[in-house]
Amino acid sequence: MKNILQNKNFFLLWLGQTVSSAGGWINYVGLNVLLYQISGSGKLLGAFFVARLVPALFFGPIGGYLADRYDKRKLMIICDLVRALLVLVFIFITESYVFFILGFFLSVFDKIYSSASGAILPDLVNKEELLSANSLNRISQSVTTVIGPAIGGFLIGSWGYKVVFAFDSLTFFFSVVTLLFIKYAYIPKDPSEIKKRGGFVFEIKEAFGFMAVSSALLSIAFIRFFDGFASGAFNTVFPVFSTGVPVAFGTFYGWLLSFYGIGTLLGSSFTGKMRKKFGTNGLYCVSTIIMAVGLGSAFLFENPIISIACIAIGGVGEGISSVIFSTVIMEVTPKEILGKIYGTLNSLVWVLCGLGMMTAGFCLDYVKYAVITSFASILIIVFTLIFGLRLACVKKQNCNSGAN
Repeated sequence: MKNILQNKNFFLLWLGQTVSSAGGWINYVGLNVLLYQISGSGKLLGAFFVARLVPALFFGPIGGYLADRYDKRKLMIICDLVRALLVLVFIFITESYVFFILGFFLSVFDKIYSSASGAILPDLVNKEELLSANSLNRISQSVTTVIGPAIGGFLIGSWGYKVVFAFDSLTFFFSVVTLLFIKYAYIPKDPSEIKKRGGFVFEIKEAFGFMAVSSALLSIAFIRFFDGFASGAFNTVFPVFSTGVPVAFGTFYGWLLSFYGIGTLLGSSFTGKMRKKFGTNGLYCVSTIIMAVGLGSAFLFENPIISIACIAIGGVGEGISSVIFSTVIMEVTPKEILGKIYGTLNSLVWVLCGLGMMTAGFCLDYVKYAVITSFASILIIVFTLIFGLRLACVKKQNCNSGAN
């Protein structure tokens, strides 16, 4: 993994994304706390999440379409500049409805940026380096997930919300600077070729057509879809579960998130070695099941230490599966449609996770949280086994075809 950091272009991309990701988590704390203080409504907080969720469904594919047609680096720079300015506007907000407007557009440019960054990665590293690059990106996400909220809380307590939003804005400007130093030779598309390929609808159909005939990619995607939906239950139950533990609520909730982040960090770190030993499909399915068992078991024990250990184990599984998911997409998808495929699949996972959170939140009024999380765990395991068998069949068919 050290070798990938010697790639100057990737290092600059990774550095900018890591810093802006940390700023995003710091901003996440500031936005939620400030909105609750202004409105005093938990329902508005939930609605704010939905307002930021909706753009993912539409602008992930749109961002992929733009990334496949235009200069990905310039597109990312534009997104960073817009996000930097949008975040600064939060400094002056006193009305809750403005949160929704800004939050919506912030999410729009988040998804466009994400699609472009996923599409540009194979242009900056060799195919053999994709796994290491995705592993390092996931490790960085884990670290920022652990330290970002803590820094956000410290900044709010010490200097207030304005400093939080100003700091987050600076991280986006920092990302712009790193992108400017990336040596990326964009070759403009031939206008006649663009016209021949058709418009947005045609290209989205083309992307879905590719997924439909790529049985392995489709199976891996469906495992991730059910994983995302069911994992929404774990995210919803985390704070509820924390209230029943005989330590300070905020403290134990922080521990859960921190150890989950540590688990994903460890899993991401060992993915390369484990993939060589166990293979892509087998490791992907097993790690997804480990995640489901670990997180599902955490809510069954009264001992907080055991629960934290289970959370960490679940994080290990998530770290491995998420790295493999991103890497497989980049390895098997043609570059001319990678933006659309990557943007669409990741947006669907994000939306399904949000739907899972809302579904679990509704069910909490009627059943115990352990029932919800156990059902979510079983759901992930069952569909992982179903599509895992499908992956095995596809591999066997490919082997037989190659032999013939």
